[in-house]
Amino acid sequence: MTADKISPDMLRFERILAAPAATVWQYLVDPELRARWFMSGPTDLQVGGAFGLTMDHDRLSDEVVPTPDRYKPYVGHRWHERITRYEPPHLLAFTWEDGKAGGSHVRADRDRQRNNTLSPDPHGSSWL
Repeated sequence: MTADKISPDMLRFERILAAPAATVWQYLVDPELRARWFMSGPTDLQVGGAFGLTMDHDRLSDEVVPTPDRYKPYVGHRWHERITRYEPPHLLAFTWEDGKAGGSHVRADRDRQRNNTLSPDPHGSSWL
């Protein structure tokens, strides 16, 4: 089951993942694994630490998939955000656009009742 909510100030979704909680956590915090579904980058796993991001569309699939034209100008773009909450193995939150987009955050929160579910942020931040 998935639940999505989109409003002018929030993107919120829930996904049930067919993997043990420890595996899901590693795909969030390990830059090499994170590159396979999002973006990699040097990461300092502590509150206030850097959460590195590098745009590399070619790493998002095991298949050869061309980078869409609209993303080509961003390939190789690197930046970092700041980790705002770090509670392994349940919660990871970091700024988005260095907080310039109205204090936006990305948050991954594992539902502790449903061990393999990433659940929406109850405080309304957008999350991953």
